[in-house]
Amino acid sequence: MQRSKGISWRMPLYNIRTQHPVGQGFFHSGELQDDSGLRLRYVFDCGAMHKYKKSREQCIDDHIRAVGPGSRLDILFISHIHADHVNGLIRLLKSKTGLKVETIVLPLINVQDRLISYARTLVEDPTSARDGFYRDFVLDPQSALARFGPRRIIFVRNGDDGSGAPGSRGPERPFPDEDYRGIEDGSVQWKLFGSGDIDQGRGPAAAPAGQPETITMPDTRAFAIRSSNGNWLLSPFVDPTVSAGRRKFVSALATRLGISTKSLTSQLNSPTKLEALVKSSLGDLKAAYNAIAFDLNVTSLCLYSGPLPHPSIKTRHEHLLGFASLTYSGSDVGTPIAWLCTGDAALKQPARANAMINHYGKLLNEVVTVTLPHHGSDNNFPHDMPTKIGAKIWIASADAYKKWRHPGTKVVQAVNSAGRLLLVTTSQQRTAVKEWTVRD
Repeated sequence: MQRSKGISWRMPLYNIRTQHPVGQGFFHSGELQDDSGLRLRYVFDCGAMHKYKKSREQCIDDHIRAVGPGSRLDILFISHIHADHVNGLIRLLKSKTGLKVETIVLPLINVQDRLISYARTLVEDPTSARDGFYRDFVLDPQSALARFGPRRIIFVRNGDDGSGAPGSRGPERPFPDEDYRGIEDGSVQWKLFGSGDIDQGRGPAAAPAGQPETITMPDTRAFAIRSSNGNWLLSPFVDPTVSAGRRKFVSALATRLGISTKSLTSQLNSPTKLEALVKSSLGDLKAAYNAIAFDLNVTSLCLYSGPLPHPSIKTRHEHLLGFASLTYSGSDVGTPIAWLCTGDAALKQPARANAMINHYGKLLNEVVTVTLPHHGSDNNFPHDMPTKIGAKIWIASADAYKKWRHPGTKVVQAVNSAGRLLLVTTSQQRTAVKEWTVRD
């Protein structure tokens, strides 16, 4: 430990994170620790195509065994509603044998987007589409997630005020009083930090037994974890759906059902009629998706996990990486240690990629590792991104599935041509990516 002006003692802050080899899917876990013990445990997505069920379950069981059944999961982030990102949650959060989740965070997704996600899963992975939890999740995310008993569910909306993520415009002093807002209880290890209004629903004391509090917040807010030598951010960005694609899907589905788009829109706003549509019109949903929505992506959440730059605290950063027989290490005051996940964000269009880059701004200087959007698909990746984000390590969480090319050949060429390291996490255990960072 060492003394620092304004802080009596500084303890190293460790971030241990793993990209789990679940096959064609996504499962990432991380912990923040200091010398006093665990500060926060988080997971980003948990799922894989049915073809990789065995690998998915092995990774989940290994993770639960490592942290201990019944252990607290402080924050679960869900990027979007495709089954290969969520169909492992039942096992991860299973009562008695799984983890106990405190807070669940996901993008605010309208019913049309949820229906597109379901139709796509029917086409690509029909076995997963028949799963009861997944269908319930599509119908009503809040009710489906409430079964896991979280204290709160937080929906994140796209914040369009131009202020970006906390710290995106340069170093700032952590937690000004006017921006330091959150929920006080004994288990919370974080505060909501940044700008934008927070809409809090029913509080835990007033809610019916077993029902979580619900909150909606803009992505200009972040989850901030206090540290004696600076603070750590878990900062979201919501990449919204392409509205034109959504309208085309609704129109195609209405045509298949022989009704007007106005009538279909009315049906989608009725929980009973929506449930009937999801249960009995599977052929129509598949046909509507196949007609117009090839590789259409809906609203997806990205996440920055890394330091909040501070104007006066200069710390040593150390990063260690393990992948198969490959090891990488970096240690210096300027060594980046942050992680950036892009979910299934549709970043192919320059305007959408620039929106994400502008949102994170100078935080991107802290990033060493990026997970590629949509498993490294050519259809989601702007090929100049490796030159705009200086991260050394780029990860595609993907495996063989049908005739898909994940990662795509153009993605591989773009990442390698920029002199970056491309890693592919498959269903093989040796392809897990394990990282250990310290801010000292």
